Amino acid sequence: MAEEDVQYASVTFKNKNQSQERPKREEDTVYDNVRVNHKTTQETPDAKGGLLSEKEEEKCCQNYKLLAVCFGVICLVLLLSIVGFVLYVALIHKSDENNQLKANQSARQKENENLTNFKIKLSADVVNVTGMFDNLKKNFTVLELKVTSLTAENQNLTSQNEKLKTSEKILTERVQMLEKNLTEFNVVLLQRVMDNYCPKENNDRKCKPCQKDWNQKESSCYVYNNAKGAEQRSWAGAQDDCKEKLSSLTVISDENEKTHVFTISAPEGGISGFWIGLRAVNRTWKWIDGTDLINQTWVDQPAADGQCVTSLRGSGWRSVSCEIKNAWICENKALSIP
Repeated sequence: MAEEDVQYASVTFKNKNQSQERPKREEDTVYDNVRVNHKTTQETPDAKGGLLSEKEEEKCCQNYKLLAVCFGVICLVLLLSIVGFVLYVALIHKSDENNQLKANQSARQKENENLTNFKIKLSADVVNVTGMFDNLKKNFTVLELKVTSLTAENQNLTSQNEKLKTSEKILTERVQMLEKNLTEFNVVLLQRVMDNYCPKENNDRKCKPCQKDWNQKESSCYVYNNAKGAEQRSWAGAQDDCKEKLSSLTVISDENEKTHVFTISAPEGGISGFWIGLRAVNRTWKWIDGTDLINQTWVDQPAADGQCVTSLRGSGWRSVSCEIKNAWICENKALSIP
């Protein structure tokens, strides 16, 4: 008999039925002696292809079963690993998607907030622009009114300017006429002065301090107009006559002059007094040159508007209506003849 090597293998089988029937026994161990023979002529199949022994066939089936179980377990592990990996990848992807969605949602929320703020600001800007537009519209309306007013004023000023030009032309013509008349009047006046103060005597002129037929008293010249009846004048008419004679109604400054005026104002038939240059102005006695009467006792009555003063020798000064007709006395300054 050939030399044999004997190896032992232990195989553990779990049986569900046995675990239920015998709960206290965890496993059954079956020991099987495996004899490994060296190459012999008895165990080697013959040339005709003889069949394996029943023991070897059972052993081979057990090995195949074990291999199939191991392969199934490996496949199950691989399948579970793949499923776990897929789930893990899916979870990671889902988490990334959630994070991305959250980020997008946060960005959109921030964008919405920005849009809301922009809308609020835009609304405020619209309100401000509307207010500015209303103010500009009001200012434009005011400017239009001002322009209209200025246009009307300009037209009015233009019209007034035209009128002023017309008036200026008329005034210029009048001034030229007055200058002409003044020149002529000066010539006439000068001639009258020459004739009155420097009358011709034998083709020779000899000048005197007073006009012809006037009486000199110190530095003044006097003439009395003893007009009677219809020739008598009111106070204003008497003053006009004195102006024509280059003089005015007499103005008396002191007692000496007053006495002299009394001397030349002698009473005559039909004459009740001689006008002098004194009248009431605002209840004050004033001389025709604008000065006030110093001695109020010279007049018999207080000053009353519409009253003027006459002088008559023997009767003194009397306050009578300025419209009464009387004679009058004129006075001017005597010329200084070298």
